[in-house]
Amino acid sequence: MTEPNYELTENWKAFEQAAKNIFKFSNDIIEIDKLNQTIKELQETIKQRDDEIDKRETVERALVLRFEKSAADWGKERESLETNLKSSKEAHVAQEVLHAKNAFKKAQSHAAREKEFEKERAEHAALASGYKEQLESCRAELDRMKHAIGLEEMNDNLPDDLERLAADLHKLAMKYCGMPLPDDCPVDALFIALQNSGFLGIFPRAIPISNSEESALLRAAALEAFVAKRLAEKMFRSLYPWSNPSTLEPNILEWIGDDFLETDPRKEAIFRSLIVSSDIKDGDNRKKAIMDMILDETLAVCAPMLTMPLRERQASFRMDLSKFLSNAAEVWNDAQRSYTRITAASESEDEDGMWEPRLEHDLSDSAVSEHQEGLGAAIKILFPTIYQFVGDESAVLHNGYALWSHQQLYITGTKEFQVQSSRVNSRDLDMPSNAMKRRSSVSQKGSFTPRSLSRSRMSMRGNETPRSMVGL
Repeated sequence: MTEPNYELTENWKAFEQAAKNIFKFSNDIIEIDKLNQTIKELQETIKQRDDEIDKRETVERALVLRFEKSAADWGKERESLETNLKSSKEAHVAQEVLHAKNAFKKAQSHAAREKEFEKERAEHAALASGYKEQLESCRAELDRMKHAIGLEEMNDNLPDDLERLAADLHKLAMKYCGMPLPDDCPVDALFIALQNSGFLGIFPRAIPISNSEESALLRAAALEAFVAKRLAEKMFRSLYPWSNPSTLEPNILEWIGDDFLETDPRKEAIFRSLIVSSDIKDGDNRKKAIMDMILDETLAVCAPMLTMPLRERQASFRMDLSKFLSNAAEVWNDAQRSYTRITAASESEDEDGMWEPRLEHDLSDSAVSEHQEGLGAAIKILFPTIYQFVGDESAVLHNGYALWSHQQLYITGTKEFQVQSSRVNSRDLDMPSNAMKRRSSVSQKGSFTPRSLSRSRMSMRGNETPRSMVGL
């Protein structure tokens, strides 16, 4: 075999062997290709990751730079804050120390003042103890002075006591003048006797003498009015019993009291209390004389009512009236020792007066008739209105009682009086001699006429002239 063929054969064999080797390693080659592909993909992925890492590292470096810058800024800010805080703490501590020093100084000053106060309190306690002893001594002296002066707080029961007096007077009047008359009572003769005694003049032309209910009520009201007027004029005066019972004009003591009342009411109260509480014999004598005067005047006016209709009742009447006057004097004496002046009014002209009607007197606004014309609506006082002066003002302490001329009782009594008066006058004209004898008999007895009573009182009182009892 030639050289070139041999070489070709050898090459061909080598090629076949190589082909066999290739076929033998074809799967490995495929696997290697796959691995290479995978490696490429991994490389690309790694490259992407590296790119991402680079980016992240870039961002991280930026963040680190920002953080470092911020940290530096925060550090500076912290240092500044710490410096400020330290300064603030030092200033605060200094301020607190200053406050503490000031508080300590104040505490020391307060403690010093407390010691001074304690010393002063001890001194004041000693002074207060002395003042208390002086005050007790002054109170005891004041009590002695008040007892000597006689001034007292006004009794809260005074209005009730006055109402009780008004009720007692009404009961007494009903008992002795408002009682039923006996069937055999000579009413016309009693009418004349009461006319002569002045009893019928208490309510002019309005008091008939009969057994009618109106007559009984009017007779009792007349006695109430008579006694009430004398209570107000003689007993219910600011300086009783040192006022003048024979006149309404004030005496020198009352003038002084009135002047005090205008300038200094407290002086008036002290002056009044000293006068009315003076416990001397002449004061008791004056009280007795005033009561006796009222008793004598009332007995003289009411004598026919106490002797003619029924058995002799003058002694019991005098005893009951005396008891009533004693109670009235006691109530009034207590009232006069108050710090405010208490006064009584029994005149219908008193514009400030307040009056109430008796329930049994039948007040009727529609009872005005022609019989009332010319009489007006004048009131007849049955119990005084009592006033209390407070400063320059006066206030009603107790309303008085009154009888009005427009009440049915008064109108009916006026009609009955006219009938009886005409009958009595006609009988007197028919029997002038008998009438003269009756008047002469009454004058000789001396029990009913105000003149004889006035003479007896004048002899008892000296130069004092009593007021008339007739024509009230």
